[in-house]
Amino acid sequence: DNGYRSHDQLRQDLHLRGLGMVPLVDKSVLKDKKPEDYIAERPTSSFAEAHRNVHASLMFSGADGRTPKVLAVTSSVPGEGKSTLTLCLAQILGRTGLKVLVVECDLRRPVFRQRMDVSKDQHLSVNDILAGNARQSGKSIYKDANTGIHLLWAERTEDPQERFTSAEFSHFLGEARKQYDLVLLDTPPIMAVADAMIVARHAESVMFAVQWEATPKGIVKTAVKQLAQTNIPIAGAVMTQVNVKRHRGYGYGDHGYYYGGKNHYYTN
Repeated sequence: DNGYRSHDQLRQDLHLRGLGMVPLVDKSVLKDKKPEDYIAERPTSSFAEAHRNVHASLMFSGADGRTPKVLAVTSSVPGEGKSTLTLCLAQILGRTGLKVLVVECDLRRPVFRQRMDVSKDQHLSVNDILAGNARQSGKSIYKDANTGIHLLWAERTEDPQERFTSAEFSHFLGEARKQYDLVLLDTPPIMAVADAMIVARHAESVMFAVQWEATPKGIVKTAVKQLAQTNIPIAGAVMTQVNVKRHRGYGYGDHGYYYGGKNHYYTN
């Protein structure tokens, strides 16, 4: 019983609002697909519906009851499904017609270029923005043909902390607020490096991913405490990789129950 199993536990321990629970998709179902490809092919699945519920919970979660336009997505440690959550949420919203920009802010372990098959030579990276040479590069922001979402991928680099404190990044986000309905900043994990704290300060709100029943409670508590020091509002937590059968067996009456017990309602 080392990890969190329900939003009630997170609320009692950390005063975090529950934004939703994302079920684990079995490898036999995914086969060779990436989760973001699966969600595109199965838009009526419980996995897709879970991300719609996250967005519904995010609405009016910002300051003064507004929906945040710039949202940082983070977690305590690597491997909690943070980047998958970011991409899948973006794709679900892109399909509804919302203009969504995903900005990869992990310059130490970037993954989006490979996952989304982005052309390094044709498409802008966040590094181009941070260096202030976006206009001179002749590149364009990557646009996903199926969902319409835009993506700024990251290239591995040294000293990313200094880059995210640059005036160029602040100016870029200011312009992005005007052009997009939602900007998602995929940050590094809180406990891995200090970069996440710096990036989070550019956001209006933070969404915190917690791997269900896996991430030790002590680590989650420490990460949330560190994040609170930024004074950026925490919109709440999303529990990821939830084993819905086991979750239902524990008797918790939250989102996981419905994805498991009422599974016939969805097309999986």
